[in-house]
Amino acid sequence: MLANAKEIEFDAVSPKNFYLFLYDEVLMKYKEMFEYCSRLDVSKEIVAPGRRDYDELNELLLQIHEKYNIDMNVNYAQLYLWQKCFLEKTNDEAILAASYLVKFCVMADCILDSTRFSEKQKKYVCKKSNLLLRQTDSKGEFPELDRLLSGFLNYMHMQKDDVFFSKEILKKTLRKAFQSEIYMYKSKIDFSEDLKGKNLSLLVDKSIEFEKVAFIVSLYGNNNETSVLAAELLGKVFWLVDDLCDFIDDIKTGRKNSLLIYCADKETFGSFEERLANVFKNMNRAAKELESTLRKLRNYVDEPFFCFLAVHIWNWFEPVRVAVQSNER
Repeated sequence: MLANAKEIEFDAVSPKNFYLFLYDEVLMKYKEMFEYCSRLDVSKEIVAPGRRDYDELNELLLQIHEKYNIDMNVNYAQLYLWQKCFLEKTNDEAILAASYLVKFCVMADCILDSTRFSEKQKKYVCKKSNLLLRQTDSKGEFPELDRLLSGFLNYMHMQKDDVFFSKEILKKTLRKAFQSEIYMYKSKIDFSEDLKGKNLSLLVDKSIEFEKVAFIVSLYGNNNETSVLAAELLGKVFWLVDDLCDFIDDIKTGRKNSLLIYCADKETFGSFEERLANVFKNMNRAAKELESTLRKLRNYVDEPFFCFLAVHIWNWFEPVRVAVQSNER
């Protein structure tokens, strides 16, 4: 009887049921919002950058793609619309600096997550990430990382402290983010460990803090209490969407996913399968947190930015939508 109950409970975490959960509790719940935002043409709000420096960054990203097969694009539109929420006049230079930082983080993450790179190469990236705010030369491994880092640091060195987010706070925040990145790279799921006893921040800072800092850098020197709070909320949105979308793949490949802790009961016993079923039982906790965070964020940003974000989230969930609608799960 217990064995059967266990099998039924664990079956609730099958990809089919999990994707149905995401489809019903996220996509369909926000369907009207997504449809409205997709009809709103925010492209007319965006003015193309006038700096030639963007050509240099795009050329570097192309070189990275050709050399390492890491595909990255400049997210200019998102940062531009973000600035328009808080500035009367946008600042291309700040957007460029934030873009260099984002691409540094993305490239480091891609290297650490990929099986194509050796452990020696990954340790080199970890060391470089730990020295993030110290300039290095570009003669070692992955010189492109140094060029990306320079694009960010050169801008920051010319800036005075932001009253609402000093350089020291920025440095500490990035350090937390990379500690999380490195922890996640080194750690795999131990099917016998007490997941509930782990530090949630080690699993989420790589998402929340990276995103928060990127948006804060794009407004550096012009941040206020509202923009810093909105950046924090935005980081939470990216964390929740990313870990909800990756949950099944993370479990299959043995990667730790923050929802294993966030959605677990305080007292969770039994085998890993039983604890996993307990997490799935509470998965609506993450869906409700996403709903609450989006509602709060909407109060701090304008409609073009929020709709741009909503369409981005809709596209992020596309594999879930396709799987449910085609019954290929």
